[in-house]
Amino acid sequence: MSCPFNDEQLGQLKMFVELCKNQPLLLQHPKIAFFKDYIISLGGRIPSTGFTPKSFPASGDRQSWSRSMSNNSTPVLPAVASLAQVLRGGVIEADPIDDSQVMGDQEKETTDEERDQSDEKRSEAMRAFSEQNFEEAIKLYSEAIVLNPQSALLFAKRGQVYLKLNKPNACIKDCTKALELNCDSAAAYKFRGRAYRLLGKFEEASHDLCESLKIDYDDQTNEWLNEVKPNAEKLRQHKLTVQRKKEEKEGSLRIHFDP
Repeated sequence: MSCPFNDEQLGQLKMFVELCKNQPLLLQHPKIAFFKDYIISLGGRIPSTGFTPKSFPASGDRQSWSRSMSNNSTPVLPAVASLAQVLRGGVIEADPIDDSQVMGDQEKETTDEERDQSDEKRSEAMRAFSEQNFEEAIKLYSEAIVLNPQSALLFAKRGQVYLKLNKPNACIKDCTKALELNCDSAAAYKFRGRAYRLLGKFEEASHDLCESLKIDYDDQTNEWLNEVKPNAEKLRQHKLTVQRKKEEKEGSLRIHFDP
């Protein structure tokens, strides 16, 4: 009697049997019920508990399988959220989202007179900021925004003040609006990047600070970027590791039988 399977199909069958040897609980999977029933019909016993599943690469390469088995003792890394908890140095408590934050009327057509008045308010706000009177600076920048709501600079500068008040979410809202008005605002990227860093969002912070430096180099921005890059890279590598382990796990359970 000739074998009804070709070499490739026999290889896959051997993979399946070897996988079942090393992951007995896999036989409990509903899609493999036909094989489970066959074993029982021959008097075999199907384990129900007490076995720890081991990984088995979908490629079927025995050398890769050996490496996978030797690496199986390595504990699975924690979820990204858990890793983020470890990287909490310098992170502050997030400020609540403020729906009353003055954003101005984006449909408003600013007159030359209103633009001049807005510039005067901006100058007053800058003086208040230099005197560390941050609440007054917010008030004056808000008045300037009402007069000229299409000014990206006003939103970026008010975002800077919100940083000083440890209100990163308010800063992010302002800087995001500034970037909608002017996608090349280095200041908006800079201050939003710093705000993300204060919230522990290191990847977002790294992205924004890099964008700011591309537009206009600034020593402080570069210093902030060097501060967040190590943690951003740790998070990036961790996500890649989690994704790889997920794919390996899914691959170990994906068994194909060609017709």
